[in-house]
Amino acid sequence: MSEGRVLVIDDSEFVLARVKSVLAAAGYDVQTTTQTVGTGRYLRNCDLVLLDFHMPGIDGGQVLSSLRNAAQTASNPCSFYLFTSDEEVASRYASLGFDGVIRNKGDLTALAGQVRAAFRMNKMKAIARKKKPDSGAGLTPIPDVGGRGFSMSPPPEAGGRSLSNFPPALSDSGSDPGLRRPPPPRITADEVPGVFDPGSKNDDNDR
Repeated sequence: MSEGRVLVIDDSEFVLARVKSVLAAAGYDVQTTTQTVGTGRYLRNCDLVLLDFHMPGIDGGQVLSSLRNAAQTASNPCSFYLFTSDEEVASRYASLGFDGVIRNKGDLTALAGQVRAAFRMNKMKAIARKKKPDSGAGLTPIPDVGGRGFSMSPPPEAGGRSLSNFPPALSDSGSDPGLRRPPPPRITADEVPGVFDPGSKNDDNDR
Protein backbone atom coordinates (compact mmCIF):
# COMPACT_ATOMS: atom_id res chain seq x y z
CA MET A 1 0.00 0.00 0.00
CA SER A 2 1.33 3.41 -0.97
CA GLU A 3 2.28 5.86 1.76
CA GLY A 4 1.10 8.74 -0.43
CA ARG A 5 1.53 10.43 -3.78
CA VAL A 6 4.28 13.01 -4.24
CA LEU A 7 5.02 15.32 -7.16
CA VAL A 8 8.54 16.80 -7.31
CA ILE A 9 9.25 19.80 -9.56
CA ASP A 10 12.91 20.71 -10.06
CA ASP A 11 15.06 21.88 -12.96
CA SER A 12 17.73 19.25 -12.22
CA GLU A 13 17.20 15.76 -13.61
CA PHE A 14 19.92 14.51 -11.27
CA VAL A 15 18.09 15.83 -8.19
CA LEU A 16 14.79 14.40 -9.42
CA ALA A 17 16.29 10.95 -9.92
CA ARG A 18 17.78 10.91 -6.42
CA VAL A 19 14.59 12.19 -4.79
CA LYS A 20 12.46 9.64 -6.60
CA SER A 21 14.77 6.82 -5.55
CA VAL A 22 14.70 7.82 -1.88
CA LEU A 23 10.94 8.38 -1.66
CA ALA A 24 10.04 5.30 -3.70
CA ALA A 25 12.13 3.19 -1.32
CA ALA A 26 10.13 4.69 1.56
CA GLY A 27 6.86 3.55 -0.03
CA TYR A 28 5.68 6.68 -1.85
CA ASP A 29 4.35 6.96 -5.38
CA VAL A 30 6.54 9.64 -6.96
CA GLN A 31 6.13 11.70 -10.10
CA THR A 32 8.85 14.10 -11.24
CA THR A 33 9.06 16.87 -13.82
CA THR A 34 11.34 19.71 -14.85
CA GLN A 35 8.46 21.56 -16.48
CA THR A 36 6.88 24.65 -14.94
CA VAL A 37 4.08 24.86 -17.51
CA GLY A 38 1.29 22.32 -17.80
CA THR A 39 2.10 20.63 -14.51
CA GLY A 40 -1.44 21.14 -13.24
CA ARG A 41 -2.47 17.82 -14.80
CA TYR A 42 -0.34 16.00 -12.21
CA LEU A 43 -2.38 17.42 -9.33
CA ARG A 44 -5.32 15.10 -9.94
CA ASN A 45 -3.32 12.26 -8.38
CA CYS A 46 -1.17 14.06 -5.87
CA ASP A 47 -1.11 14.58 -2.11
CA LEU A 48 2.10 16.57 -1.73
CA VAL A 49 4.11 18.79 -4.09
CA LEU A 50 7.80 19.49 -3.51
CA LEU A 51 8.69 22.59 -5.51
CA ASP A 52 12.17 23.96 -6.13
CA PHE A 53 12.29 27.73 -5.73
CA HIS A 54 15.06 28.63 -8.15
CA MET A 55 13.69 27.60 -11.54
CA PRO A 56 15.04 28.87 -14.91
CA GLY A 57 13.40 32.16 -15.82
CA ILE A 58 10.83 31.95 -13.02
CA ASP A 59 10.79 31.55 -9.26
CA GLY A 60 8.92 28.96 -7.27
CA GLY A 61 6.45 31.51 -5.95
CA GLN A 62 5.15 32.18 -9.45
CA VAL A 63 4.94 28.46 -10.22
CA LEU A 64 3.09 27.96 -6.94
CA SER A 65 0.48 30.55 -7.88
CA SER A 66 -0.36 28.77 -11.13
CA LEU A 67 -0.41 25.38 -9.40
CA ARG A 68 -2.83 26.58 -6.73
CA ASN A 69 -5.17 27.86 -9.42
CA ALA A 70 -5.04 24.46 -11.10
CA ALA A 71 -5.56 22.69 -7.75
CA GLN A 72 -8.93 24.39 -7.28
CA THR A 73 -10.42 22.04 -9.87
CA ALA A 74 -8.71 18.93 -8.49
CA SER A 75 -10.85 16.54 -6.46
CA ASN A 76 -7.97 15.68 -4.15
CA PRO A 77 -6.61 18.36 -1.78
CA CYS A 78 -2.90 18.91 -2.27
CA SER A 79 -0.25 20.56 -0.08
CA PHE A 80 2.65 22.56 -1.49
CA TYR A 81 6.06 22.45 0.18
CA LEU A 82 9.08 24.53 -0.70
CA PHE A 83 12.07 22.32 -1.55
CA THR A 84 15.29 24.27 -1.15
CA SER A 85 18.74 24.51 0.41
CA ASP A 86 18.56 28.32 0.48
CA GLU A 87 18.02 29.18 4.15
CA GLU A 88 16.99 32.76 3.41
CA VAL A 89 14.26 31.57 1.05
CA ALA A 90 13.29 28.74 3.42
CA SER A 91 12.67 31.24 6.22
CA ARG A 92 10.10 32.99 4.02
CA TYR A 93 8.15 29.92 2.94
CA ALA A 94 4.91 31.03 4.62
CA SER A 95 4.98 34.55 3.17
CA LEU A 96 5.65 33.02 -0.25
CA GLY A 97 2.44 31.01 0.07
CA PHE A 98 3.80 27.53 0.78
CA ASP A 99 2.27 25.17 3.34
CA GLY A 100 5.68 24.07 4.59
CA VAL A 101 9.34 23.71 3.71
CA ILE A 102 11.77 20.81 3.28
CA ARG A 103 15.36 21.97 3.71
CA ASN A 104 18.80 20.59 2.83
CA LYS A 105 17.97 19.49 -0.69
CA GLY A 106 21.58 18.48 -1.19
CA ASP A 107 21.48 15.98 1.69
CA LEU A 108 18.65 13.51 1.13
CA THR A 109 19.35 11.28 4.14
CA ALA A 110 16.54 12.95 6.10
CA LEU A 111 14.18 13.45 3.15
CA ALA A 112 11.90 10.46 3.78
CA GLY A 113 11.44 11.48 7.42
CA GLN A 114 10.65 15.06 6.45
CA VAL A 115 8.09 13.95 3.89
CA ARG A 116 6.55 11.56 6.42
CA ALA A 117 6.24 14.45 8.89
CA ALA A 118 4.61 16.59 6.18
CA PHE A 119 1.99 13.90 5.54
CA ARG A 120 1.36 13.55 9.26
CA MET A 121 0.86 17.32 9.59
CA ASN A 122 -1.55 17.33 6.65
CA LYS A 123 -3.64 14.59 8.27
CA MET A 124 -3.80 16.53 11.53
CA LYS A 125 -4.94 19.66 9.68
CA ALA A 126 -7.63 17.68 7.86
CA ILE A 127 -8.93 16.25 11.14
CA ALA A 128 -8.96 19.72 12.71
CA ARG A 129 -10.95 21.12 9.79
CA LYS A 130 -13.56 18.36 10.14
CA LYS A 131 -13.93 18.92 13.89
CA LYS A 132 -14.13 22.71 13.68
CA PRO A 133 -17.81 23.70 14.17
CA ASP A 134 -19.48 26.11 11.81
CA SER A 135 -20.64 28.78 14.25
CA GLY A 136 -22.91 30.36 11.66
CA ALA A 137 -24.69 27.17 10.58
CA GLY A 138 -28.47 27.34 10.89
CA LEU A 139 -28.45 31.01 11.85
CA THR A 140 -29.95 33.91 9.97
CA PRO A 141 -29.15 37.60 10.50
CA ILE A 142 -32.11 39.72 11.61
CA PRO A 143 -32.23 43.45 12.41
CA ASP A 144 -31.69 44.23 16.08
CA VAL A 145 -34.74 46.12 17.38
CA GLY A 146 -32.52 48.32 19.50
CA GLY A 147 -30.70 49.60 16.44
CA ARG A 148 -27.42 47.93 17.40
CA GLY A 149 -26.81 46.23 14.07
CA PHE A 150 -27.50 42.55 13.57
CA SER A 151 -27.96 39.58 15.87
CA MET A 152 -28.15 35.89 15.10
CA SER A 153 -31.27 33.81 15.53
CA PRO A 154 -32.32 30.32 14.38
CA PRO A 155 -34.47 30.49 11.23
CA PRO A 156 -38.24 30.17 11.92
CA GLU A 157 -38.52 27.29 9.45
CA ALA A 158 -36.12 25.30 11.65
CA GLY A 159 -38.38 25.75 14.67
CA GLY A 160 -36.44 28.66 16.08
CA ARG A 161 -37.97 31.91 17.31
CA SER A 162 -36.96 35.15 15.69
CA LEU A 163 -36.83 38.48 17.48
CA SER A 164 -39.22 39.73 14.84
CA ASN A 165 -41.94 37.68 16.61
CA PHE A 166 -41.70 39.92 19.66
CA PRO A 167 -43.06 43.49 20.02
CA PRO A 168 -40.50 46.29 19.85
CA ALA A 169 -38.82 47.20 23.11
CA LEU A 170 -40.22 50.24 24.94
CA SER A 171 -37.95 53.03 26.08
CA ASP A 172 -38.34 56.22 28.05
CA SER A 173 -36.86 58.25 25.23
CA GLY A 174 -36.53 58.05 21.51
CA SER A 175 -37.41 59.78 18.32
CA ASP A 176 -40.53 57.65 17.77
CA PRO A 177 -43.29 58.64 20.24
CA GLY A 178 -44.99 55.31 19.60
CA LEU A 179 -42.12 53.49 21.29
CA ARG A 180 -42.09 55.60 24.48
CA ARG A 181 -42.96 53.89 27.75
CA PRO A 182 -46.43 54.88 29.08
CA PRO A 183 -46.49 56.65 32.49
CA PRO A 184 -47.02 54.37 35.51
CA PRO A 185 -50.57 54.32 36.99
CA ARG A 186 -51.19 56.52 40.08
CA ILE A 187 -51.97 54.51 43.20
CA THR A 188 -54.03 56.29 45.90
CA ALA A 189 -54.35 55.59 49.61
CA ASP A 190 -57.80 54.09 48.97
CA GLU A 191 -56.09 51.27 47.15
CA VAL A 192 -53.38 50.70 49.79
CA PRO A 193 -54.74 50.02 53.31
CA GLY A 194 -52.92 51.69 56.19
CA VAL A 195 -51.41 54.49 54.13
CA PHE A 196 -52.25 58.08 55.18
CA ASP A 197 -52.98 60.34 52.21
CA PRO A 198 -53.70 64.01 53.06
CA GLY A 199 -55.65 64.32 49.80
CA SER A 200 -57.84 61.32 50.44
CA LYS A 201 -61.58 61.74 51.12
CA ASN A 202 -61.37 58.98 53.69
CA ASP A 203 -59.18 61.04 56.06
CA ASP A 204 -60.67 60.84 59.58
CA ASN A 205 -59.66 64.48 60.30
CA ASP A 206 -62.00 65.72 57.53
CA ARG A 207 -65.06 63.96 58.92
